[in-house]
Amino acid sequence: MAGIFLFGLSLLLGLVSPPGLAQAPQPGSSDQSTLPAAEMQAMEKALREGRFRDAQAKAQDRLANHPNDALAWTYLGVANVRLQQIPAAVEAFEKAISFAPEDSRPYLNLALLYAATDQLDKATTYYQKGLALDDHNVTAHYNYGKLLLAKGRLPEATEALKRAVQISPKDAEIRIALVEALLRSRQADEARSQVQSLLQPDTTPAPALVSLGALLVRAGELGQAQTVLNRALLRDPNSPAVHLVFSRLHIALRDYPKAISAAQQAVGLAPKSLEAHLALAEAFISAKQQVQALNHLLEVQLQFQDSAAFQYTLGIAQFGAHRYQQAIACFKKAVRRDPKLDLAHFLLGSACLSTGDLEIAENSFKTAITLNPKNVLYYNYLARVYEQKGGEFKTAATETTRQALALDPKDVESRERLAKWAKEDGDLPQARSILEEVIRDSPSYISARVLLASVYYRLNLRREGDEQQEAVRKLEAEAQKRDRRPPGP
Repeated sequence: MAGIFLFGLSLLLGLVSPPGLAQAPQPGSSDQSTLPAAEMQAMEKALREGRFRDAQAKAQDRLANHPNDALAWTYLGVANVRLQQIPAAVEAFEKAISFAPEDSRPYLNLALLYAATDQLDKATTYYQKGLALDDHNVTAHYNYGKLLLAKGRLPEATEALKRAVQISPKDAEIRIALVEALLRSRQADEARSQVQSLLQPDTTPAPALVSLGALLVRAGELGQAQTVLNRALLRDPNSPAVHLVFSRLHIALRDYPKAISAAQQAVGLAPKSLEAHLALAEAFISAKQQVQALNHLLEVQLQFQDSAAFQYTLGIAQFGAHRYQQAIACFKKAVRRDPKLDLAHFLLGSACLSTGDLEIAENSFKTAITLNPKNVLYYNYLARVYEQKGGEFKTAATETTRQALALDPKDVESRERLAKWAKEDGDLPQARSILEEVIRDSPSYISARVLLASVYYRLNLRREGDEQQEAVRKLEAEAQKRDRRPPGP
């Protein structure tokens, strides 16, 4: 989480050292205005040069004789952060606030510190306090907006990022963050307007265009993504990053030959890039060329075998090639290297479920849920384990299904499972009601139609059952046609 925040030394110093000395303290409350310029510059110089213990010692020397010096407390807080002395840093910033409550900088430093340590509620509180004192701090507005995005508080995030754009309209990174907030808030038209603002001056740096293109691909705005990436490619045709994102765009467009070609160009431009090799494997896997993906990853295995992401992707390729034991070995390596990689735990569980190892599957799905409790898919697969374990686990399967539906009341698999249980219990009207609702919400969901047809036949509704079977035949024919269809331009 900390990676989304600008938590570098230059930012911390920026929140400490304005063009002049610190703001004047309240009368009698602080010695910060008396801090000699030479001492302040010496502390700042030590911090900028990475001499953090020296900076810490200088601040402590100052405070030994001037314990109410808010600015010295702030410098001490910055030094403590860099020395990973987090409790001491918090104490120092809080001391600075107590002696200079009208100075925004200690509040904003504390906000950064709490954000970087995943204490997001505290970070939010201190951003609000700091920005109330300094509404023109563009970096603070940006970081606050990113924090709110991480918490899913989209209207507030949009407001904070709009304020940051207002202060610094030429900053591409800030405007891209605003595009993300608008897209996540389903304000697509305004997001497109912001994208145009980034394209019109033709001065947006190529790396920023790549970031914007990647964001648009993830959001499904594929037309705009192509426009943005074409501009980035013109600006820097030898950028591996451009070709990487182009590969993902072509995957989204189901143009797999172009996806593979773009990823191969990225690999050619950056042969030592793990991301490039993984993108090529992803393109092969998306094209259902599992063997090619597997062969490529095995060719570079020695180079990247210590990476959790590499083992995870290799496991997917092994799984796709029905090499389940090899896939399990890869996923186990991935979770050893990165125990917090919930998708690797999930896929380890999926592979073990395929081989009938229900105990490891159950534990893996439970771990994935612990790491990411909002992913409905994880609950559904855990419910599948309980179903395979038999009737004595019906209560656990039911509870897990209810948890999935609490997260997403429209989840198709969970509702279909409830309908199947209702049918097994002889409650055919309840099964019919659930399945008809599922079909209304997801008319192309084949298995629900198959189950509904059987319910209709049990209810002696032959015409309705025949209609569902005919719908299933059409959907299967359409799926086969899609699989055979050549990619579009």
